[in-house]
Amino acid sequence: AACSTPVVRHAAVVPPPPQAGAVPDLVIEPKAPRLAPATPASPWPRLRARYALPGCDYSPTVRQFATQIASSPAHLSAAFKEAMPLLLLVTEQIEKYDMPGEFAFLPWVESSYNMIPARGDGVAGMWQLMPFTARESGLRVDGEYDGRLDVVASSRTALALIKQYKESFGDWRLANMAFNAGENSVRAALGKRRSITPAEIAKLRLNQVNYEHLIKLLAVSCIVSAPERYRVELPEPDANDALSLLELPAPLDLHLAAQLAGIGDAELQRLNSAYLKARMPERGPFHLLVPAQRRAAIEQTLAMLPKHAWQNWREVRLQQPQNLDTLGLAYDVDAAALAQINHIGATGTTLPAGT
Repeated sequence: AACSTPVVRHAAVVPPPPQAGAVPDLVIEPKAPRLAPATPASPWPRLRARYALPGCDYSPTVRQFATQIASSPAHLSAAFKEAMPLLLLVTEQIEKYDMPGEFAFLPWVESSYNMIPARGDGVAGMWQLMPFTARESGLRVDGEYDGRLDVVASSRTALALIKQYKESFGDWRLANMAFNAGENSVRAALGKRRSITPAEIAKLRLNQVNYEHLIKLLAVSCIVSAPERYRVELPEPDANDALSLLELPAPLDLHLAAQLAGIGDAELQRLNSAYLKARMPERGPFHLLVPAQRRAAIEQTLAMLPKHAWQNWREVRLQQPQNLDTLGLAYDVDAAALAQINHIGATGTTLPAGT
């Protein structure tokens, strides 16, 4: 049970008006029931429609890499399916920033869409951002919160950087290289040139790794543009792949959040790995990436809980049978919220000892 310090109440108490500057509680207004999230639109045609790079036709090397990446079509299809929830979020950001669809596959090239934790001063997150680059771009990186591991925040930052590089260098391929090698490296390789042909791009004095980074991005784009050529079946999303970003007015304990979302702690942490502790830091940010199907239930339950219980709570094991409504009164917690958090039918239930 998510509880505060036990306080026995014998009558309803009207809460005092909020103090000036206080963070308001979540308010659930009477509305028609929220419908279950629909199946998200397939990302593949949306991304293909935004392609702006040559892909399969760029060079024989691209096709060679595509064949290598798709050497196990079933494995690649399964990997795309596993990445689907995050790929859908990145696709939304690609559309929002009006970016070429190929850049949705950049996290695939960087990390296979995994939230790779930081090691020292190295890169982190699915976009593999350096801490200096992240901070310079406005992402917070400290001992409590690492914005590079925030799916939505890091995607916005990475795509904004790539768009900035495109404006600087005038070519999406150079923008990709700048993201991988660093803006200064590309600027030094270009010298005084203000425009460059595709043939000249291949002759720039950049590390071979930087060229392979671009080739891999184009190779994945090539596979998605012509999956039948590589015998790859592109998976389609279902309702379980839909995620929703829930903005909160106060910090929330992540174990409690997992209980409310009806998922395991590890899964919630995977979706919200920017929070490096077991709870959100007091200075924020206060948002949570959750399964879209659970968003309404989470909002409704949090609205029943006082905000101090969002972080300050403890688990209690009953020593004797107890009515859920009585338990809620004793601990100053709404009985319906207790039922929701503990996945217990309805209020009015008598819980057995040991619960």
